[in-house]
Formats: sequence, structure tokens, C-alpha cells
Amino acid sequence: MHTKTLKVWIVVNQNEINKKCFSCDRRERLEAANQFKENFSLLPDKQQAWEDLLKLTTDEDNCVRVEATEALEEAFEHIPEKQKAWEDLRRMAYDGNLYIRWKAAEALPKAFEHVPEKQQAWADLIELASKEFPVNKIAAGKLEDAFQQIPEKQEAWGDLIRLLLAIKPNSTENLQVLRRTTEVLGTALQYVPDRQKAWRKLRRLLSQKDQDVRLRAADVLGTAFQHAPDKQQAWEDLLKLTADDYGHVRISAFRGIKEAFQHVPDKQKAWKDLTGLASNNNLDMQPKAIEALKDVFQYVPDKEQAREDLNLLAPDKN
Repeated sequence: MHTKTLKVWIVVNQNEINKKCFSCDRRERLEAANQFKENFSLLPDKQQAWEDLLKLTTDEDNCVRVEATEALEEAFEHIPEKQKAWEDLRRMAYDGNLYIRWKAAEALPKAFEHVPEKQQAWADLIELASKEFPVNKIAAGKLEDAFQQIPEKQEAWGDLIRLLLAIKPNSTENLQVLRRTTEVLGTALQYVPDRQKAWRKLRRLLSQKDQDVRLRAADVLGTAFQHAPDKQQAWEDLLKLTADDYGHVRISAFRGIKEAFQHVPDKQKAWKDLTGLASNNNLDMQPKAIEALKDVFQYVPDKEQAREDLNLLAPDKN
């Protein structure tokens, strides 16, 4: 069937597709789901088509549900009432059926670009990112792009901090969401209107008694360093964390130092700070500091002196 003929057939027969959605014959319902998946953009009454599609996503037949849910992502941009459609997707992301939750969540990132109330949609993404896999992973994956599109970025930074602290690292999937949230905080800082205020909020976490809170803040400190309003102070914070009581915080601090060094204003001084740590007889700190020195060597201005420092601290055994 030629494309022109196909378009005419669909316009004339949307009523037939609608009837098939309510058919007792699963084959007809499956055919209707397939029509929505293949030709949604061609249907004349897209709002009615969306309502029919939603009905099929809860069909008693698994094949019909699968076919219908796979049409959601492409269908969204063609719907007139996008705010209502977003709410439908959000509701489906909490559905009792895992597959429906998964496909609804997959439709949300693309749908975010078209939804009018982006601040509310952002709040929905934050909430979903704190839920169970796979919804949390998919929602977290959209946060970086979404952050740039919302109007209230100062408030949204606080939302990201709260999400960072709320995630329970009790599974591989949750750890992936935690890492993604850390990365988003690192890149999002550059878009926050009052970076000083946002940075103070982050620094307050570094002094918390809860070692897990300090660890998460330390991770963000490294990823966000290049956008820090006071990089020298941020560098001092990283150096302080290398002596933290909690081993994982110390590891995170040295990881952050490697990321931060190229952005430090006074690299020669920063190099001396690291050689000081490497001269420490602490068996835990010294090898990490020497490893960091080797990693940041490319950025130090006085490479001749730096090479001498490295030879003294870690002589080449060859």
C-alpha cells in the first residue's frame, strides 16, 4: 500500500482502530496496538488515540500490553494535551507491572522536552529517581539534560543534594544512580545562578558526622571542582579530606585531587601540597599521594623540578 493511500485509509478508519481496542478478540486489540505503534502521527484525533493507547497498555493480554507500551515514547510529541499525557506516563511509572513501569519511564526523557510545566516535571523526575530499578536509573539518566531546561535552577540544585543523600547504596543499580546523581551535580553547578550559595550547601556536608554523607559530598567536590566559585578553598577541602577517618572518603578525596589539579589556580603550590602528602610516612596516604602526583604531572609548570621530586619519592626501580 502506497504512503498516500495508507494515510487516507488511516484517517478514514481511526474509528475502526478504536473499535478494535474494545474487541473481545485479542488479535484485533493487538492489531490496534500495532497501528498506534506504526502510524500514531497520522491519526486525525490524537488525543482520542492516546486514550485508546493507554487502555491497551493495561490489556489482559501480555502481547497487547507490550505492543502498546512500545508506542508511548513516539506518540507523546504528537499529543495536544501534553501536560495530561505527562501525568499519565508518571502514573504508569508506578504501575504494578514491571514492563509497563519500564516502558513508561523510558518515554519520560523524550517527553520532558515537550511538557509545558517543566518545574513540576523536574520534581517528578527527582521523585522517580529515588524509586526502584529500572525507573530510578532511567529518571536519573535524564536529570542532567532536564536541569538545563528548568527555570528554578537554585531550587533544583537543592533537590539534587537531597536526592544524593536519599539514595540507598544497597544494590548495584542504586550505586549506578548514585554515581549518576554525583555526575549531574558536578555539571549542574555551572548553571546555578548563585554558585556561592550552592557551594556552601555542599561544603556543609563535608563536616557531617555521618561518614556516608561526607563520602557523597567528597565525590561531588571532585566532579564539580572546575565550577567551584573558590577553587583554592575547594582544593584545601580536598586536602583535608585525605586525612578523614573513613577510608572511602580518603579514596574519594585523592580521586577528586586527580580531577581537580588541572583547574587549580596555583599549580606549583598544589604540587608542593601533594609532595607533602607523599612525604608522609602514613602507609595508607603515601602511595595514594604518589599515584596522584604521577597522574597530575602533565599539568605542573616546572616539570624538571617535578621529575626530581618524583624520583626522590618513588625512585625508578629499573
